[in-house]
Amino acid sequence: MKVKNILLATVVAASTLAGQAYADGEWYVGLDATNLSYELDVAPTETYDLNPLRFKTGYTSASGFGIELQAFGSADDETQSLGSAYKTELGTSLGLFGTLSSNTESDFGFYGSFGFASIDTENVTVLSGNVDSDKVLVTGFGFGTYYKIQDNFKVTLDYTRLTGQASYASFSRDIDVELSGFGLGLSYIF
Repeated sequence: MKVKNILLATVVAASTLAGQAYADGEWYVGLDATNLSYELDVAPTETYDLNPLRFKTGYTSASGFGIELQAFGSADDETQSLGSAYKTELGTSLGLFGTLSSNTESDFGFYGSFGFASIDTENVTVLSGNVDSDKVLVTGFGFGTYYKIQDNFKVTLDYTRLTGQASYASFSRDIDVELSGFGLGLSYIF
């Protein structure tokens, strides 16, 4: 129920922001290199370091409100837990976020985001070859800073945190998942 309420609030916020999309503002497209920690809340917690690329495109109005579409590429990692080797893969994901920027007229500023994403996950027990997969709906937030190096280019540095629950067949309960980490990117402003 909690995820549905957050999803509904995000859709309402995105719809409200879309009404401002034709005021003076800026469209952008960007690519970030990310370093994400992916944690599965099993006994004990499994942690994976993933480095997917993140593509983002969006619009920021002159008032600072905006909307952003994000897509993460694939990444994988292995870990040891309870004497067994496990491998996880983060598949392509897609998310929609509402954004707020401190000052769109300045060369330097801060921004925040709140939204949801759908991620494809796959976990493999290396020895047995048991594969467990799920499409996980995560909600999250981010905050960061940007610096316009030219009129049409800006460099971004941000922190992102996404949380949700996965339903893997290997477990009798839903597993809490969390992705958090930093991104460094370059965006082109139209």
